[in-house]
Amino acid sequence: AKKQMLSDKPFKKGLPTDKNFIPASDIDFQKEKQELIKIVSILPDKGRDGLSRGPHPFFGNLSPDEWNTLTSKHLDHHLSQFGV
Repeated sequence: AKKQMLSDKPFKKGLPTDKNFIPASDIDFQKEKQELIKIVSILPDKGRDGLSRGPHPFFGNLSPDEWNTLTSKHLDHHLSQFGV
């Protein structure tokens, strides 16, 4: 799975979402949107230092390049999902 997720191909549509990431109640979309913008805007200034250093919850330890690939593909997946 890790090899597929880190390939050059975009994430497939319809991949399952881990139950831990499904909100239990309504969320404030505008608040979440602003938080995402804040997080993403840090990356150009911090570069690799802006990426996670902790283990991935499914894949375990990742290199900065692997974190970069997963982060950009995951963000692209959701932005495309919502037509952004």
